[in-house]
Amino acid sequence: MKAFRRDIQSLRGVALLFVVAYHARLGLSSGFVGVDIFFVISGFVITSHLLDNRSGTALQIAWKFIVRRFWRLVPVVLVGVLATLAVSLVVLSPFGEQQPVIRTGWWSIAFLGNIELMLHANYWATPQNPLLHIWSLGVEGQLYLGILVLVTTLIYFDSLAAQSRRSNHLRWLSFAIVIAICVSFMLSLASSYDLSAIPIAREFAFYGSPTRAWEFLFGGLLASQQIRLTKLSKRSANYLGVIGWLGILVGLVIINPASPFPGWVALLPVLGTTAVIAAGGSGHQLSWMSDLQILQRIGDISYSWYVVHLPVLIFLEILFPNNSIPQRLAWVGLSYLLSLAMFLGVEKPMRRLSLEGRRRQLKVGFSLVGTSLLVMLLIGQGSAMLRSSGQLDPFYSGVRDEVKLLGVCLNSSIPDDIRENCVWNTGNNTPRLILLGDSQAASLASGAIKAADLVGAEIAVHSQGGCPLISPSVNNIRCPSWNDRWRAIRNYQPDVLIVSNNWSSVDSDYIEDLVVAILAEQLPTIFVQEAPYLGSSRQSLASKFLFHSTSVPSDPAIRDASLDALIRHSGINNMIQVFDPETVLCPKTRCLLDLPALRGVFYGQGHLSRTGSDLLAPNLAELISKLLKTRETVDQLLP
Repeated sequence: MKAFRRDIQSLRGVALLFVVAYHARLGLSSGFVGVDIFFVISGFVITSHLLDNRSGTALQIAWKFIVRRFWRLVPVVLVGVLATLAVSLVVLSPFGEQQPVIRTGWWSIAFLGNIELMLHANYWATPQNPLLHIWSLGVEGQLYLGILVLVTTLIYFDSLAAQSRRSNHLRWLSFAIVIAICVSFMLSLASSYDLSAIPIAREFAFYGSPTRAWEFLFGGLLASQQIRLTKLSKRSANYLGVIGWLGILVGLVIINPASPFPGWVALLPVLGTTAVIAAGGSGHQLSWMSDLQILQRIGDISYSWYVVHLPVLIFLEILFPNNSIPQRLAWVGLSYLLSLAMFLGVEKPMRRLSLEGRRRQLKVGFSLVGTSLLVMLLIGQGSAMLRSSGQLDPFYSGVRDEVKLLGVCLNSSIPDDIRENCVWNTGNNTPRLILLGDSQAASLASGAIKAADLVGAEIAVHSQGGCPLISPSVNNIRCPSWNDRWRAIRNYQPDVLIVSNNWSSVDSDYIEDLVVAILAEQLPTIFVQEAPYLGSSRQSLASKFLFHSTSVPSDPAIRDASLDALIRHSGINNMIQVFDPETVLCPKTRCLLDLPALRGVFYGQGHLSRTGSDLLAPNLAELISKLLKTRETVDQLLP
């Protein structure tokens, strides 16, 4: 691809607009397919570049390619990641929000961000991570190395043959790419529809370079067939271009975040993009794309804008929630201006940077990366200092000093005899309490232990993240079964059960079944509603010092309605009590964010810090005392 393809530059602009519109929530719920368009474009451009610059040995070709890709990609990513991490210290809360961003930043600089996110995140359901979009650069970087190895290997072996057969490597390259496309596509389908044996199949399908390689390789296949593409007639090229754009537009209509992705549906934007690029390769460039200067300009800065746009949109939405479409359009405009500054100040100068000699190239490159890693280390240390300044540790940090077998209590399979592991306030002939549930129970642990101490009771604690105590009819292979949990409860013989769950993730029918099952055991129970979710970013430094925020209005609309069954039973049965933390944490309809000395009340996504949990102890103690009296009455009535 020696001639500059204006149509491809415009296609980059279109793909970028799709992605920005999706992230800005401007009504294009399928805009994430812009990334698939980028993959095809990258496969075509990179493979064409390798084929057009194949003079020299395979090692010389590889070195030149790596150096050019480094100075084309790495400086922009470094500046973007470092700026995002610096701003995150101010805008994001130290209560669990800064740490995933810092971790993603470390991996992103090595172009492995897709692997980190594959293991820890979901593209549509992840907490607000301003570096979430960097996953696609990780995939591209890994595929660049893959196509480099393939092309240089074929060129090397072809160079061993006679001079008359040097063109055979294009034939072998096309054949190898077709085989790789078939393997990658089948792996992508199996993972997208969870038909593989991979535990995180759908995350692997979305973030994995092996499952995305087929999209990239369609562009590579086009590059290996450029001579044939030039022979297309103008009429054929126009038909092909129209069909390609129809495929892209149909994909935009039928694809949505609920679609198993990439899956079959990704064929539409991928094949559509392949057809559009093929049509332009004939020399009869699609005039409307080539002539639109605005698309050309967006295509020129598409890389910088891609890196910059999501942090800008997320940070502004955190600082100014409940925004309107005109506001989000203004933020898109601001992200454009910042990306233009990135393009003119970083990307463009680095493209023209002249570094002669491998030693100088390595010296400058290592210095750039090393300095960036040092800055990232300082930012990470700053985040750690903020967390440690006022009990900003994870929600069960208060228990860490009190129990040696933390994993047994707060994040593992429940033991048959819980008394041997996770019990506080042990004593003879004292009432026994047991706290059970998911991570909500873990965040309540410190307050529940203090409540037990106030009433002179022994308490056992067990929770497992993502594993709520719900209906006996529900079984999750990752979580302890109902029988396992209930066996532990019976072995412990508690006088009162405390259940704390993420109720919004549980169907109301299952909650009804849970209540019926507990009532059948004649076990007095306190059901603890979820803590108010206020968005913990409001506990950031920006919120404290720019907006002087120590409390925010409570929003009843965010509370879940599936607890109606619990509330109804508590009104007709004195064995059931429902405790709403909002009554304590949100006095006079305003929710406390922190106490003096930055002792935050909330942690992460809707959990309580140790400080917040401790605030609930007196109210929990009152309910526990009430149920203990009820238990005494019931025991007296039993024969």
